[in-house]
Amino acid sequence: ARWPRLEALTILGPDPATLEALGSGAWGRLRSLYVGRTFSSPAFDAPCALALAAAMRRMPALHALELRRGTLSDASAAALLGAEGAAPGLRRLAIVEAGLMPAAARLLAATGWRLEELDLTSNRDLGAAGVAALLAAPTFAIRRLDLGHCGLGVADRFLSLANAPWPLEELDLSGNNLSDPALAPALAALSRHRGLRRLD
Repeated sequence: ARWPRLEALTILGPDPATLEALGSGAWGRLRSLYVGRTFSSPAFDAPCALALAAAMRRMPALHALELRRGTLSDASAAALLGAEGAAPGLRRLAIVEAGLMPAAARLLAATGWRLEELDLTSNRDLGAAGVAALLAAPTFAIRRLDLGHCGLGVADRFLSLANAPWPLEELDLSGNNLSDPALAPALAALSRHRGLRRLD
């Protein structure tokens, strides 16, 4: 790598060539990677996802990954989340405004990442199946979960969160429709998480 001591990197408007160049280096100390689309940048397609996954294999210390506005189709999600050996130390993941579908949530749950913080803000099609897939992840130990603006509002989805096998400390449900009276018991059930310090 050109900067062997680099610990944090931001890339805006990525394309396959940029991400392939990233994968040609060695990033032994990189702990934080932010990849975001600008309004004029191309879509985050499967070739971009494959190139990013290849680059992540060269980032053994990567602790935090944030993807914003990079719409992940099922094909792109499979390319990124199905890669073996990518960022084994990842603990914080944000995939924001990416159009994640339940299939992508199932892939995420199967990565083997020991995630402690997960931000999926503004993935409105995640749905009950997506939430259920995340809850089934065998390696997650989520302390901070953000599901703001994810189209939630059905009681059984909240009941499943109440039964999440995670040490939740912070939970963000803002931007979802919580006005249905049927949600009251489900929201009350969140009190099972004795360690919860913040609920939005």
